[in-house]
Amino acid sequence: MSYVLTDDDYNKIYGVKHHLGLLASLLSTDKTVTCDSEDLGNTFYALQYPIKKVLESLDARSEIERLSESMTVFDWTNIITLVSGRDSMSVADIVKMDQKLMKAVAIDPDMRHVYNAWEEVMTDDGKNPMMQDRNDMGNFHVKFERPVQADIPPATEESILAMYGAKDAKDLVKRLVAMGNGADPDQLWEQTQKTAQKRRKREPAAT
Repeated sequence: MSYVLTDDDYNKIYGVKHHLGLLASLLSTDKTVTCDSEDLGNTFYALQYPIKKVLESLDARSEIERLSESMTVFDWTNIITLVSGRDSMSVADIVKMDQKLMKAVAIDPDMRHVYNAWEEVMTDDGKNPMMQDRNDMGNFHVKFERPVQADIPPATEESILAMYGAKDAKDLVKRLVAMGNGADPDQLWEQTQKTAQKRRKREPAAT
């Protein structure tokens, strides 16, 4: 079984590591070190206490995970399809998903960022209350309107040169070659110009 450490857990363990390192340095010296037995006992208790709290925290989160219905791959898929507007979900399932995400936060505090994003979407940035499981709405399905796709303008010569940071067509070819198969840029440019000239010769003259 795997366990998730919070920043607080990690800092406690890291602090114990430093204190143990200090004790190890004192005990490894050739000089005689005199210390009071009570002080020594308090020192070891001070080292034991943070480890105890970390273990208690891990056990508590593990118990929550064991008793709760944790998020599955299908749950994450359903969330993505719902918020993207590709599919609908019943109010009852949305409430159940909300409860699962809240339990996920209890297991792993970093999941708070995920839950906050979910809550912002479901409440329209706090304008509406979170959906509640009611008998008259449990089977009601919710579907978000899909966002309008961005209108991407057609590429122009200027935009392509700017994309690659090139000054002109010849410089663009050199940059593309440098990113590609490693052919000689000048040689490739000459071949390109010869091919273009041949194509122009084959084309019938405009009348």
